[in-house]
Amino acid sequence: MSMADFKARWDAHIQRTGWPDYGFVRANLGDYPISAEDRNWLVGIGLPKDASFFSFDEFPEDGLKPVLSIYGRPGDWTDADRERTARYLYLGCDGGGNPVCIDSQDGNIVMLNHENEFWPYDMVNSSVRQFAESLLAYAEIIEDFQSEYGDVDPYEDGLPADMHAAAEARLREIDPGAFGERSFWRGVLDDIRRA
Repeated sequence: MSMADFKARWDAHIQRTGWPDYGFVRANLGDYPISAEDRNWLVGIGLPKDASFFSFDEFPEDGLKPVLSIYGRPGDWTDADRERTARYLYLGCDGGGNPVCIDSQDGNIVMLNHENEFWPYDMVNSSVRQFAESLLAYAEIIEDFQSEYGDVDPYEDGLPADMHAAAEARLREIDPGAFGERSFWRGVLDDIRRA
């Protein structure tokens, strides 16, 4: 999906649902070795400021920062902590304060556990583009569910089996690599599975 197609679909989703449009945040990546595709996406369109599970603040003008420069004070971390986490560039966080980061070594989008010294605990997506597309797909999945079932919380009632299977197929198509053992999207799908 191109950036223009993504933006058009995101805007159409916002218009159909009446959800607030907080806009997008773009990032300067500094000198980090990020793939051209991820660099182009983050500079060209960025990420929606508020998307399902995540919120993305304005990025620093001088580029993305390692996660430990965002959390705590410099004296809070050992040199070993800073070295271990330097590869994780902060993009935003989930509702619990866990940072979502781009791994500057492989381009994966990962969740770090802020209660466990910022060790990775979930792989979210394989690239920034796939992350953005998955956020959009999830928003559209929930939109489809609520247009059929009303303003029902899919976490309370779960998706019917056919909708759930279609949702999983759609997310897997966007990023097959995001469905490993410690997968964010696998966890989301488990949470909205109808019992």
